[in-house]
Formats: sequence, C-alpha cells, structure tokens
Amino acid sequence: MTRYCTECGREIADGDKFCPYCGASAEPGAAPSGNWSPGAGYQQAPENARWLNDYRRVTAYLLLLWGVIALIDGIYSAVLSESSADTMIDALEDAGLWENGEYMGLDRNDFVNIILVSSMAEIISGALALVSGHFTFRAQKYKLSLWCCLLSTIFACFGIITLICGIYVTYRISNCKESFGS
Repeated sequence: MTRYCTECGREIADGDKFCPYCGASAEPGAAPSGNWSPGAGYQQAPENARWLNDYRRVTAYLLLLWGVIALIDGIYSAVLSESSADTMIDALEDAGLWENGEYMGLDRNDFVNIILVSSMAEIISGALALVSGHFTFRAQKYKLSLWCCLLSTIFACFGIITLICGIYVTYRISNCKESFGS
C-alpha cells in the first residue's frame, strides 16, 4: 500500500515514522501539523528531523560514490593484473631486487594473484557500499546498512584513505539511526 505525507504529499515508505522530505509525522492517522495539538495523541516530528534526513541522504550519496569508484577501480585493477605485475617486476629488476625469477620467494604468478585478490576485495567493498548506500538513502534496514558499510570498510582496508573514509561513513550512518524506518 502506498502512503503519502500529509504535509508535502510525497510518497512515504511503509516503515517510516517521519517523512524523509519534510520531517512531518508519518504515523498512521497523524494529522497535518496545522491541526496538531499535544493532547490529540499525534506524534510531532523531532525538531532535527529534516536535518537528520538530509544528513542521512548525504551519507547515502557518499556511500554510492564510494561504491562506484571502488567497483570501477577494482575491475580495472583485475583486468590489468598481468600488466601491473609486469610493471612491478620491471621496477624490481631496475632496483636490482629481482633475482632468479623471484623477489622474497614470490614469482610472477604470485604477484598476479596478489593483485587479483586485492582487486576482488575492492570489488566486494564497492558492492557492499552500494548496498549500504541504497538502504541508507531509502532509510530502511538500519542494521543491514550499518553492517554492509562496516564490512565494506574492512574489505577496503588495503589503503589508509579508504579505511578512514569507511570509518567516517560508518560513523555517519550510526549518527542518523533515528531517521531509519526499520
């Protein structure tokens, strides 16, 4: 069943307690704010509802951006894993560190596999960030959104910048828990 906000007329998800657009109460039977009175049994939207929804929406956009970038970079790295390994080997040869077809016990195939594993981790991180971004934007499934973001951060921990970004976005999701419908 489709529900609409009594204030702004926009569509509201079934589990929403407040309109994600204007912050008005979305409880069944809630009257428009012009008719609201403390004794009428209606729940007034918190004063920070609009700010909280905007905060959640920006967090969702950050997650979606992170997801797209991680997917593109992960796929790009996986496709170019052979040439990347050759580039690394050339650099090791130039530095005089590549001896007898290996470096520290690692041969060319090991380098390719390391690149592929890090690429797959980045792809998984991107996919989890997109799932988290979707549910964060829709203000649904708070726990799933938070866990996907946290797992995305763990899979992206190959770089300090992605780790910091992941922790920051996970923190943002936890700060807007009230704006989730379920």
